[in-house]
Amino acid sequence: MSKIFKIIIIIVLILTLIVVGYYFLFLKDKSEIQDENGNQISDQQPYLPSDQNNNGQNNQLNLTPQSQPKVVSEETKIKNFSRSFSERFGTYSNQGDYGNLEDLMPLMSDQMQTWAENYIIQQRAKNLDTSVYSGITTKALTAQILSQSEISAQVKVSTQRIEKNITDEQKIYYQDLILDLVKLNNTWLVDSAEWQAVE
Repeated sequence: MSKIFKIIIIIVLILTLIVVGYYFLFLKDKSEIQDENGNQISDQQPYLPSDQNNNGQNNQLNLTPQSQPKVVSEETKIKNFSRSFSERFGTYSNQGDYGNLEDLMPLMSDQMQTWAENYIIQQRAKNLDTSVYSGITTKALTAQILSQSEISAQVKVSTQRIEKNITDEQKIYYQDLILDLVKLNNTWLVDSAEWQAVE
């Protein structure tokens, strides 16, 4: 990079820091609102509207459905987790050096991590040619819970997979992935993942 380009980048970064600093020092304090009596209410305090017949004293908490936390069922959590994991597990390229599996390690049980580590070692030992690109993109279409208990679940994720090579030729096919999940410390982890025969 040229010296002038580096100087321009430094100036832009400094200006950005000044603008962000100005916002937090001067404009953030102005984010207070007023209640119907003209009193200042910080955006950190809950707003309780006053009852006009009670001399302005707050005696009710008016909660709307928007302020209620959204409850997500365990089934929905399992399905969303399974779809996300399947897409990342099944999407890779020969030039990615198995980064997809390494990125998923925190979402795997010890058993699955051991499998992934061994698989990566075996594949790297093959010294496959990566100079010519090939890759697969996986999109999760549906997730079906086959069985579920408090600490385990089995999920079938139906996927669409698109295989590409350097000539941009595409092969589209559909393939199911069976995931066995375990719940450890209130977190779902993948204990095994098995691709089924291609449809």
